[in-house]
Amino acid sequence: MEMTAQVYDQSYKAVLNGVETESVMEIDPNERIEIFRMGNGSQEVLEVHDFKNGITGIRFAEHQRCYIRTQTKKLPSVAEVETENEELLVPESEAVKVEDSRVWVPAEEPIVNPDFLLDSKIWEICQQLPIHWIHPSPMTDAEDQDEDTPDVEVAGQRFARNVLDRSPVNDYRDVGIELDHRLDDRGFCCQHCRRGYRYCQRYHEPLGGFNPWPYYYQGGRVICQIVMPCNWWIARMLGRI
Repeated sequence: MEMTAQVYDQSYKAVLNGVETESVMEIDPNERIEIFRMGNGSQEVLEVHDFKNGITGIRFAEHQRCYIRTQTKKLPSVAEVETENEELLVPESEAVKVEDSRVWVPAEEPIVNPDFLLDSKIWEICQQLPIHWIHPSPMTDAEDQDEDTPDVEVAGQRFARNVLDRSPVNDYRDVGIELDHRLDDRGFCCQHCRRGYRYCQRYHEPLGGFNPWPYYYQGGRVICQIVMPCNWWIARMLGRI
């Protein structure tokens, strides 16, 4: 029997530019994508999680630009969701809270060859706009104190501030060195940072136990590493430091 395509949608409210806005989340299991729509008209923010191609895309109508990054989240199957709902009941007070103290900073130059996006929903919404890779950068002390400011509200401001207000980092392009953006995506080094920063992730490791449950639903553990600027590594290889 042929299954018909079904798209699930859920309405919610988000704060956009200081205003509570009606928003919609759509999930298409067949195409393996999530779409978040916030605002409308010139204030619309559209975020696409493309699990099939492993990329997240964000379009800001106001800035007329798109930003992409590697998708690290996994889209759960219907069976997994139903099983978790039946077998795993975690009290709200015990829910894991992961603090992300990073700001996503876009590359100064848009991508040149967008062929890897042609079969993605991201290309459908961004093909008429410049598309930039974004990478994580640590927040400054002033930004850390602004914890109650919603991320959606200040996202566009942070993009503009980091690109326009800071002088470019010496990335050694003048001597013919061209770095792969995947160095940023995989956490080896930071191309646009001026200092090293601590990058932490929460890992959930199987603890054994009765199959099929590995019993790792206890919050996991946090492992941190120091990510240094890419130009620092280049300087070391050139013997300058």
